[in-house]
Amino acid sequence: MRALWVDLWRRRWFRWTFTPVASIALSWCCICLILNYVGERRWQQVKARLEAEGETLDYFSLLPASISDEQNFCAIEGLLGLRDPENEALRTEIERQAALITPQIKEAMPLPGLGQAATTNDQAFLQALSLWAEHLAQPGKRTRKVVPAAINGAPLPGLPGLPSAGSSPPSTPEASQPATVAVTWKEARLLLEKHAPLLPLLTQATRQRRKAEYLPRPTRENLPELLYSKPLKHLQAGQGLGELCIFYSLVCMKAGDKAASLDAALVSLRLAQAANMDATLVGSLTCSNQQTSFIRVIKVYLRERFLEETDLALIQQDLQEMDPAAQHLLGLRAEMIWRANCIDYLYAHREQRWGTLRNLPMIGSSSVASGIAPAWVAVAPKGYFSLSKASGTAFFFDRAIAPIKQGGLEKAEARIGYVEDQLANISDWQRPDLFLTKMGFPPLAPLRRGVALGASWRLQAILACALERHYLRHRSYPASLEKLDAEFKAGASLLDVDGLPMHYVQSSDGRFQLWSPGLDGVDDGGKFGEEVVPGSPKSLTNTRYEGDWVWRYEPSVDKK
Repeated sequence: MRALWVDLWRRRWFRWTFTPVASIALSWCCICLILNYVGERRWQQVKARLEAEGETLDYFSLLPASISDEQNFCAIEGLLGLRDPENEALRTEIERQAALITPQIKEAMPLPGLGQAATTNDQAFLQALSLWAEHLAQPGKRTRKVVPAAINGAPLPGLPGLPSAGSSPPSTPEASQPATVAVTWKEARLLLEKHAPLLPLLTQATRQRRKAEYLPRPTRENLPELLYSKPLKHLQAGQGLGELCIFYSLVCMKAGDKAASLDAALVSLRLAQAANMDATLVGSLTCSNQQTSFIRVIKVYLRERFLEETDLALIQQDLQEMDPAAQHLLGLRAEMIWRANCIDYLYAHREQRWGTLRNLPMIGSSSVASGIAPAWVAVAPKGYFSLSKASGTAFFFDRAIAPIKQGGLEKAEARIGYVEDQLANISDWQRPDLFLTKMGFPPLAPLRRGVALGASWRLQAILACALERHYLRHRSYPASLEKLDAEFKAGASLLDVDGLPMHYVQSSDGRFQLWSPGLDGVDDGGKFGEEVVPGSPKSLTNTRYEGDWVWRYEPSVDKK
């Protein structure tokens, strides 16, 4: 063997080939050894730092305490097992019933939008219900016929056209207009109960079971190896069902049934509580959306003075038990763990690296880097994955979690802005250890603003319930929030999400208004964005919105 090597080494072509190949192999071995050492050392440092900050990298330690089946709203027939990935039949049935609420109905529902004080047109809602009832009476027509609608000028499929509020009647001949079956509020309720038999079942259980958690509960055995692919279809089904219950609540309210209306609205809140128990970032968003829909109905109740004092106390207590800001922080922690788990999964499954990187969007990566990096990741040593996991986890904690822990949602918005923009501006060539962090990075800034607004609305709704309870007892509102009866303000915060006092003033319509500064931190005296700057965006979470976050019933500002 030695003679063979000596003979080969005497040949020039062998020396010229062997030397660079051996150098490359030796260099690769050195790179792997260095990366393995640096990556593992960096990961241990990040883990130690997170432990010192009171954080955990164990997903199951984030899960809240379980709820007994006797108390769990989601343990009733019709919702039991909704989280089971194999229970597709149950989700399909829920989606079928939730499909009863069409885009036209959503547009016509008399709910005050975020940033709106004026009432909406009940007659338009009833007209939409009549068209909706007509289609329910004609099987198959809902899916076949597509007629442009004029709600807010946007064409919507599925139902005949419905004039928007303030628009002129269509100029087409009367004979060409679709026949409309007049429907009363009570008839609309009966139609809903007939086509969505789950509604009465849910409303009967909402007061007896005041806690909610989707079942089956996640365990190490029933979750996939890749936490990032955890099934979340139950959240989508629950949100659709919550929207249907809000629809049902409004119909029952117009039909004059207070108990049924409130019970239906509480179903939406129970489903928000269930999403609140789901340690996911999507669960945080779902909870915030469903809670906001519930509060919009509560604002209608309060505006019409529809409920009794005991009902208001129930709503106030249920809202006090929820904390969207804490749930958002829980969702962020879960996201941090999931992303670390995803990198571990990629290392363990080399054959899936290329496809995973190709299928998930990469924010801020150049076309060249996006083309080269997957090839590198496909052959990279373990140390690169450890280094990427450490750098990505530290980046996520520093930019997304720590600012909220230190200063709350609104202050975090002012301090860190768009986390995803900061990540996109980091060059892949300068920080290759953050390339995997860019994989499927969530839009944290709009999520954070939405949760901050939802948290503010929750605090305002709790105070609004306390003020209405005070009014029902004394037939007048207090001069200040501090003068609320002790039993009414028990558990209610007089501070907003930014930690500053909530503003309160009685208004000229005999009611009141509450407000706090928007994300710009400027107190505009209880004015919406359009009242501060004409043409300002109406969305309260828009970065260019310059008004306050306001709770009021009249359209104009008139302080006493």
